[in-house]
Amino acid sequence: MRLTWNPASRIIQFRDVLPAVAPRSAFQRELRKFLAGRFDAGLPEHRRLDPERVELACTRRNGGLSIGLRAEREQEDYATRKLMALTHEMFVYLNVKWPGYVYEHFGQGMD
Repeated sequence: MRLTWNPASRIIQFRDVLPAVAPRSAFQRELRKFLAGRFDAGLPEHRRLDPERVELACTRRNGGLSIGLRAEREQEDYATRKLMALTHEMFVYLNVKWPGYVYEHFGQGMD
């Protein structure tokens, strides 16, 4: 994984963390819905993203999906911690919902 920080856009991001994500695919739609759901007020605070502090920033290029957060001013530490937690939760979700994808692209067992 490659972590980048762009001070101009204030985005901290794991570049191309997910390979081979087809545009407009069910996989991409469901994943984006899952990620956007991390802002849900019904989630416990330690798992929730605060929309007053960060904004989701997902981009596709050359088939890879990058996952990031745009930080409000002076929220870089928060954004960094939350991106680490978000990425972990995303892989837990993928292991449950899309085990074939995880197996194919990361060599993880499907059990």
